[in-house]
Amino acid sequence: MSVREQYVVGVIEEMDKQETAYGLRVDIYLSLLKSSLGWNSTYVKAVAWRDKAEQAAKYRKPQTLMIVFDKFANAEKKYRGTEIKKVRATHVSRLTVRELQTFLTDENGQYNPFNW
Repeated sequence: MSVREQYVVGVIEEMDKQETAYGLRVDIYLSLLKSSLGWNSTYVKAVAWRDKAEQAAKYRKPQTLMIVFDKFANAEKKYRGTEIKKVRATHVSRLTVRELQTFLTDENGQYNPFNW
């Protein structure tokens, strides 16, 4: 399904790098912390291609990433026994602690670490 750009924030659980006929492909499995679409699944699979894959390959477990995407679907395989969403990454970046804290504020602007 195609959407306007949305984001997911999560912690890297696993990363799989593959060289394909179209260039480098990196599959990143994230433990989901926050999503702009309000998903309540535990994990998300982000697929990055070419230049985004080279950028994503630099990150390591357990860094916190923000992935901006424009397309998503249900993943074809279960991950650790649960259904997951699969997104196509248009931008991958690491979050600092201060940036992560902005995602932990509620609608009133109050810091709430349990507001996932």
